[in-house]
Amino acid sequence: MEDEFDRIMEFFNLGPEEKEARLKEVFEDSVEYFERFKYIMLNGTPEEKKKAVERVMILKKKIEEETKRVCEKTGMTPEQLAAYSSNPKNFTDDQWSAIEGAKKKLEEGVGDIKKSAGVPKKEGAPPPKKPSSGDEGEGPSKKKRKTPKNWIPS
Repeated sequence: MEDEFDRIMEFFNLGPEEKEARLKEVFEDSVEYFERFKYIMLNGTPEEKKKAVERVMILKKKIEEETKRVCEKTGMTPEQLAAYSSNPKNFTDDQWSAIEGAKKKLEEGVGDIKKSAGVPKKEGAPPPKKPSSGDEGEGPSKKKRKTPKNWIPS
């Protein structure tokens, strides 16, 4: 895990041409890094988990710094940069394939971690409530909808 972390961090120090040439490699390292992170979060000791989270926070900070630097250099807002980086026309077919593959694997890994931790899929949403009686099943309870104003009863 440390090797991938070091290579990812090193990527930020490369020149633009070398970054472009090594884009696929950094995505592969990122996927491998987060696969190992997922394994530690699911199976590691509390100390291993703490160290893994600290490294992810370092990586997050570095990505935020790089995003800010790119925005300043290009004059784009973070939203414009996100839109630019989401457009396949701005990448070669190889680069876009690497981006999409890494994105899919990372999303699956995040889903696995959330599922094992009991975190609901929607951020900020409370966990589903358990049914009060045993014969209601395992699903979350449904909320009653309020009748809208100006509702015409049938």
